[in-house]
Order: sequence, then C-alpha cells, then structure tokens
Amino acid sequence: MEKLKKRIKNIPNTEKYLIVIILFYSLVVSAINPSFLSLETLFDICRSWSGMFIIAIGTLVVMISGGIDVSSTAVAIVSAHITVRLIIAWNIDNVLVTIIMVVFFGGVMGLINACLVQLLKVEPFIITLGTGNVFFGLSTMLLGAIQIPGAAIGKKFAAFGSDPLLTVTMTDGTQVKLTKFVVIVLIVVLITWFFLRRTTVGRGIFAMGCSEEAAKRVGYNTFFLKVMVYVYAGALAGVMGMVSTWKVNQLTPISLIGDELTIIAAVVIGGTLPSGGRGKIFGAFLGILVMAIFDSTLVLIGLSSSWKLLFTGVVLLISICATSYQQRVKNRKNFIFTE
Repeated sequence: MEKLKKRIKNIPNTEKYLIVIILFYSLVVSAINPSFLSLETLFDICRSWSGMFIIAIGTLVVMISGGIDVSSTAVAIVSAHITVRLIIAWNIDNVLVTIIMVVFFGGVMGLINACLVQLLKVEPFIITLGTGNVFFGLSTMLLGAIQIPGAAIGKKFAAFGSDPLLTVTMTDGTQVKLTKFVVIVLIVVLITWFFLRRTTVGRGIFAMGCSEEAAKRVGYNTFFLKVMVYVYAGALAGVMGMVSTWKVNQLTPISLIGDELTIIAAVVIGGTLPSGGRGKIFGAFLGILVMAIFDSTLVLIGLSSSWKLLFTGVVLLISICATSYQQRVKNRKNFIFTE
C-alpha cells in the first residue's frame, strides 16, 4: 500500500491533471450518450489512434533531445509510398519484410534531418519544415498521388490490416474486434522505454535536452545522439505510415500531411518540455488519448468539429501552465533562478 501511495505521489502534476480531465470528460459524455463507455469505443480508439501514438513516441524522443520534427507525417507517408511501390514491383507479400523496408526508408530520411540540423546549425523546426516539403514533393512528383488499394498490394498485406487480434461477442450478439496494431504499439513502447531509461544513449538524450554544451563536456557525442534521435523518429514515422495504410486498407499518398502539429500538441499536452530534457511515454499516451476522446465524442454529444480545437487548446494551455509551474518549483528547490 505504501509503495502504491509513493508511486501515485511521484506521478507528475501534468499527468494527474490529464487523468482527471479524461475521467471527468468521459463521465460527462457517457451521461449524455451511454454508448460511449463501451468496449466497442475502446477498440475503435485503439484502431484509429495506434498510428498516431507510434509517431508521437518518435516526436517525444526528438523533443526530449531539445529538437523538434515537423517532417514526421511527410516521412510517414513517403516511407509507406516507396515501400508499397517496391513490394508491388518485386511481388513481395510479407508483413515482416514490409515493416523492415518502411523502417529503413523512414530511418534514411531521419538521418538526412539529423545531418542537416548538425551541419547547418539552423533551428530544427526550419530544417524539418523544409525537408518535409522536399520529401513529400519528390514523392508525389516521382511516384504520383494515385490511391493504391490493399488488394492490389498483396493478400497478406490486406489481411493484416483487416484480421483482428481478438474478437469479443457482446450480449446482443454483435462482435467487436481488437486490431493487431496494438501489438506493434506495445513493441514500440517497450523498445523506447528501454532505449530512454536503460541505455547510456538514452541518458545522453536527456542530458543534451537539458544543455547540449553540458552534454559535450561530460563526454557525449552530440552529433551521434542527434543521429540516433532523428533516425529513430524517422523509423517510427515509417511504421506509422504503414499502419495508417493498413488501417484504411489502401495507400493514400496525400494523407497525414497537416497532422504533425496535432502530434506535437499531444506530446506537449502530455508534459514534455518544448525546450527539451523532460518527457514521458505515459504522458504522450495521455496526450494522444485526450485527442482521441475529443475526436470520437463530438458526434455523440451533438457538437461540431470546431469544438475539438477549443477543447484541445484549453487542455494544451492547462498542460503548459502546469508544466511551467512544476519546473519553476523544481528550479527554486535546486536554487536555480532564471528570472
């Protein structure tokens, strides 16, 4: 019991506020429309937002390092586009090979981002804004922007997105299905947690986010760290691009573009410092969950999509205020005065 109390006490205030907001909002929505609190809603959120959570984890790693990547959605869809074209041309119908290919292409584009950020010494926001447009522009120019149905890609490819991991039969006879994407999400979460919390490179990423100069002085190779961060984020973006393709059972070369700011907002809502040095996977999960709940409940309670922007903005401001206040308190305890 004491251990449980200690763990609850150690949960950052930002995450506590988000949990309260999610619970309160869910109760309000369920009071208006009881169908919201159901297994079907949960499984639908898992299917619709698994890809977003994967790419949010990549964005989280970049932001912890003190950088930012607004090319993530372009990397996602371009990686998926190149991979789909190649597996059709080479007649490859293997899910594992598909994932390896999309991870490779995403990682290559992440490597380009890292090299440009290091060599040009320009803000990562500007660099990734430019590379995102270049990647997407080259893709549509060279590969086209025609939708490709899953059946044309391969039988196993199409089946992976449609076949459920788990099927539950409800009391009224209806069936709800849990997507296989949750397996990919769990693997990504475990790898990222180990990478950030149990490796020297992970500790270096946090150190670089706090102060790049200080990280250099204690012996970290910051260029290597940046390469690791952006390559990893690019690889996860590639996985997200393929998950989004499986989700709708077709490749849409112009999809996802414009969602990068939503992803960044979700990560910041989860308590990640935009300046770097702090962030948690669980916080990013809560941020994505807030977005998912707002997105899936507006129709249920009879509101327009404009309310999503309002709710998201309010939660974002609350999160930023809580994170800022928490950081000030921590600085004062450590006798660090920045004002």
